[in-house]
Amino acid sequence: DRVAAVGNPSWDHVAYAERLIDELPDELLERTRSVQHAVDVVLALLIDREPALRERQLAIVEEGMGENHRRRVEACLAEVDTLNPLHRLPLVEIAFPGVKRRPRQALQVYLSVIGRLIRADGDVSVFEFALSKVVSQHLADSMRPAADAAEERDLKLRRARPEIEVLLAVLADQGHTEEAAARRAYVAGLGTLFPQDSADYRVPDNWVAAVDHALERLDGLKPMFKQALLEALVQTMGHDGQITLEEVELLRAICAALHCPMPPELKAS
Repeated sequence: DRVAAVGNPSWDHVAYAERLIDELPDELLERTRSVQHAVDVVLALLIDREPALRERQLAIVEEGMGENHRRRVEACLAEVDTLNPLHRLPLVEIAFPGVKRRPRQALQVYLSVIGRLIRADGDVSVFEFALSKVVSQHLADSMRPAADAAEERDLKLRRARPEIEVLLAVLADQGHTEEAAARRAYVAGLGTLFPQDSADYRVPDNWVAAVDHALERLDGLKPMFKQALLEALVQTMGHDGQITLEEVELLRAICAALHCPMPPELKAS
């Protein structure tokens, strides 16, 4: 049921989204919907709580976008720091209409600053990857000519198997603390697509680069094959009876890259 709803949200999903918005602090929600402040809310979501790293990241904001943006980001931090982690990426979605109305040159600077904030501690978390993917995909789509967006897609599942294996392996690894459990989840997901085949579980050393490359190619799948892939991903996510925050955030990034909106009721348990 969860997968059938991807790209086809029902009134139940709308009601859940409204409840989620009701849980957000009023002032933060007002900023997020503002053309002037939406970019600062998204930047604030990337600012670490560790004091030295926080100061370094705020300096990156000031260097890239100016002192005013630094002050605005700082003004968001008290509310962002207490935010339910499940609300972080939905907040980015709420911010996007305001973000995309900025001039193209300003958006290019903005994406550069986001990249620098993510790399500031030498590591990339699932949330940071997902935020970067969601924002960059939305902005790329908003600036792409309609003719390009409607380009015919004809990639078959079998030809895309190496990239599918990467997504399933990374999702299994991020959602499970024990390798044996991750391997079982990976086999369960891959088995929905290639039931007769053996499954070799390998997690790429640089998962960020591997997932980026995989998503770029998998966006060429026909819609029916994207649907089948999402079913495999959800099978891997739910194999242990739990859905973690990391799994939800990674799936949201995957859905953005594959142009398949994710229903908001699929959340961590």
